Amino acid sequence: MSFASVIEAATQIPDAVFLLSFYPAATETPELTIEGAGLLYSGERAGEGVELESSVLWPAVAGLYNLRVAIPVTARGQLLAGIQGTFPEDREDEGDFTAYAVSLGWRQYVWRGLHIDGSVLPGWGRLRDNVFDGEDYDSFDVELMGHLGWRFDLGSFYALVQPLGVIGVVYKSNPWRIRDREGRPRTEGPTYAGIVLLGFQF
Repeated sequence: MSFASVIEAATQIPDAVFLLSFYPAATETPELTIEGAGLLYSGERAGEGVELESSVLWPAVAGLYNLRVAIPVTARGQLLAGIQGTFPEDREDEGDFTAYAVSLGWRQYVWRGLHIDGSVLPGWGRLRDNVFDGEDYDSFDVELMGHLGWRFDLGSFYALVQPLGVIGVVYKSNPWRIRDREGRPRTEGPTYAGIVLLGFQF
């Protein structure tokens, strides 16, 4: 094959081939989005504005309500501050229970939407008519809470799905006895606390 025939053949190659050769970025697969919202969220939007969020499962499952603000501090880290409480409820293993607390914590995005939450919750616990002794108790409590989950975004709205979570009381100024399934006293240990939060970024 002569040099002239090689040149002639090269000129027949579609322009798209040259585009792929000289601009390899054109072959990259874009991130899955709905109108740019970013369903496979990278976590980078955490630094763009203050967010307000609340649980959608806890009120129905555990009678626990919370409202929290997430304030951007770093590109992928947020300061968490809020309130959390349980309205009066009759617990078969304790008595008539109520609790209110403030929460302070940190959220760190580690990869895309994967994130870790950690919070401390100092507050007040109130128990009336304990199942063992019928006494009333008022206690200053401190709880620790941690979660691991994934973030999904749709415009200014987002959801935090955190199936891995635990909450536990680390201090109780006036402890009371809790009844186990066999009617014996038991200690208050860590509790599974998976959660789904819905939020809005301002």
